[in-house]
Parts: sequence; structure tokens; C-alpha cells
Amino acid sequence: FGSSFRLFGRRPTAITMLRPSRWLRFVALPSSRAPCHRRPDVIPRSLTRSVMRTFSAQGKVTAADVKELRERTGASIGKCRKALVEEGGDPEKAIEWLRRQGVRSMERRVAESVEALLAMSHSTQAGAIVELRAETDFVTRSDLFQQLCVAVARTAAREAVKHGGGAEDSLDTLSEAPLEGSADIKQLRPNVSVGAALMELGSVLGERMLLSSSRSLAAQPGGVVAGYAHRKQADGHLGTGRMAALVSVSPEGGDVDGERLRATALQLARHIVAAQPRFVDRAAIPCEVLANERRVALEAHLAQMDETRAAAMDKKVLEKIVSGKEKKFVQEVALLGQEILLPQSDEKPPTVEKWLRAEASSMGVSALKVDGFRVAVL
Repeated sequence: FGSSFRLFGRRPTAITMLRPSRWLRFVALPSSRAPCHRRPDVIPRSLTRSVMRTFSAQGKVTAADVKELRERTGASIGKCRKALVEEGGDPEKAIEWLRRQGVRSMERRVAESVEALLAMSHSTQAGAIVELRAETDFVTRSDLFQQLCVAVARTAAREAVKHGGGAEDSLDTLSEAPLEGSADIKQLRPNVSVGAALMELGSVLGERMLLSSSRSLAAQPGGVVAGYAHRKQADGHLGTGRMAALVSVSPEGGDVDGERLRATALQLARHIVAAQPRFVDRAAIPCEVLANERRVALEAHLAQMDETRAAAMDKKVLEKIVSGKEKKFVQEVALLGQEILLPQSDEKPPTVEKWLRAEASSMGVSALKVDGFRVAVL
């Protein structure tokens, strides 16, 4: 081994290995040039036994064992082999070892989770949109991460049925809820919580995962919830993407066919994803928002003129100009004031309000009411 090999701080001149069955039992002869304060002839028996156990376990671990564990956990080949060696070849104990090591690693990670993916799930009664983050785009594009996103969205939708939807759900409450469909993800324990699932799959994929936001929506009596997610990539899971919307619609003045109502709500959800409104109608816009918009419009108009012309402007003319800017703003941010986006339409589209009125008439009810919507964009 030469003078570069050191054993217990001393430079040996000769190393003799005994029979192969006695692994790592070395006899070290100290150099006459090196100081020697104590002369152990053999490595301590405790270290020898530990190393012998490791070599013994390695002999039991086969490539098939490593492959099976990797398929079950998604961890790297090196991690799977090490886990099996540490646990004497027992696959169940190896899975627990990987989880323990992974959770500790995730808790120590400080890297920022900058890549995100939205997932949307809904039934006729309620729906939810969640945003999950990871450190790299490589992970957010993976099948396992997208599978987890959909499962978390299904969990949030289930909780919305129980407790009603909210514009911003409690992330702490959602993290403690049992993950919906955890049995379908073989890398997870059964009935694991959302927070624990993020930790465990984070250890498998090697990145820190965060539940960034959750928005849910519940239907009113007699109404439905519909949703749409615009995929981030062509091979993305259904319900995942970079833009998503939910909308709740209910009939007034009679009962309607459920399938017809859901189709109308779905078309409206598609429009919301594309147009991204902020409010249902003008009445829902806070007064301070409208006042600020009027002030900005007035200042922008006066800034285009010199002080003399600005001072001479008729107040009625200014009011008309500002009111026009305000009306245009309302048409842009209020859902009912927007022009409906319909596929393959050559005619000038009606506003969402007029379109809903026509849909209600064709269904035989007096009106279709938009009870609320949620929209998320990355």
C-alpha cells in the first residue's frame, strides 16, 4: 500500500491479510522511522465484526433485490443497495431506512423550491386547485410528482365537500389530512398525510417539495362545480398544468338537466382560464379599487397635456373620459362584462352575462347564476 496508507495514525511498512474468511483483520508492522506510542497488532474486534456484517449483507443482496426496491421506492440504485445492506437484505426495513434518511435530508435542505405545477380536481359538489413546488423542472415534469399533485388536489376537493370551499385554504389543515388515493402511489405508506407524503416523495426524488397554495370552491344547492386545467406540457397528467379554473353555477326559477348545466359550466371554466377575470361582476369590485382606477385614469390623461390645457379642461369632459376608462376596466376584470370566448365563432361574441341569459332560456329557467370562481396562473 506504500507510505501513503495510514492505519490508526501510523505509517506501516508491511500489511498482511489473513485468511479471506476473516475480513479486514490486518497485522500492521510500524515503521522504525515513525513514532509509535502504542502498538495494537490487530484492528479492534468491534470494528471487525461491523465490517464483517456489512460484507456478509452485501453477499445476500442481489441485483434483483435492488431492482425490486428501486421499483417500489423510486430511489437511486446506490441508495437502494445501501439500504438493503444496512438492513440485512430485508426489503421492508430497507424502505423504512430510506424514508428515515430521506426525511432527515429533506428537513435539512434549504434550497429554494422555485419550479411549480398546478393540479385541479373536482366533483359536481366541490373542487380545488393546488400549487406544489419543487427545486427543478426535471422533478415537476416527472410522472411521480404529477401523480402526487393530482392526489393532493383530490384531497383538497374532498375537504371542500366536508367544510365548504375557500378562496385560500389553510395549508396546515390540508397538510394534516389523509392523502386521497395514497394506495395508488406505491412509494408511499397507506393512509399517509399530505405533509408526510411531500416529505417521503421528496426523499425519493431528491428535492424539497412544498405545498404552496390551495383554493377550493363548493357548489350551491341545485348547482354544479366545473373546472379546467391547461396542461403545462403535452404529456402532462390530466388535471395538471400552468393555468386552472373552477366555477360554480346554479339555476334560478326551475330545475335543469345536470349534464347540460355541467357542459355550460365547463365552457365558462375554459373562458375563465383564458380571460382571467378578477371579479364576478361590477358589484363585486371593491369601491377602493374603482376609485384608484379612476384616479390613475385621470392622472394619465392630464399627464399628456401641458399645465395650461389641463387647467382649462371642462370637468364634464374629464368625467366622461374617466367614466369611459372605468367602464373599460370593468369589462376587463369582471367576468359577466367580458366577451365570452367560444370555439370557432366568426360572429362578434356576446358578453358572458348575455350568453348565460341565452343558455338559461334554452334550458327553460329564468337565469343561470355564477356563484363564484377560482383561477390560478403560474
